[in-house]
Amino acid sequence: MSAVANGKFDLAILDMQLPDGTGFEVREKLRCTETAVIFLTVIDDEGDIIRAFEDGADDYITKPFRLRELLARVKRTLNTHSDERRSSILMLSDVVTTPLYHL
Repeated sequence: MSAVANGKFDLAILDMQLPDGTGFEVREKLRCTETAVIFLTVIDDEGDIIRAFEDGADDYITKPFRLRELLARVKRTLNTHSDERRSSILMLSDVVTTPLYHL
């Protein structure tokens, strides 16, 4: 969870069942940032879905999911949160590529 506290992210895709906590715990750590959050999880309990939206989630997708649908939701979420500071490069660790939301 230290990466969450020390990093800057445009978007976080969170599972509810993480090895070192829950998606809600990670979302809480991101609350004071401008990071958009999509929950992508096998948990389809209505109470958890409502809680996620009440806690500020931008979207909630249950597994199994279709990849093109996920990409469309990522694109919509990033476009909703876009601003002039957004880079035209997508970086994830040491991987650099063009952003998914420009496809």
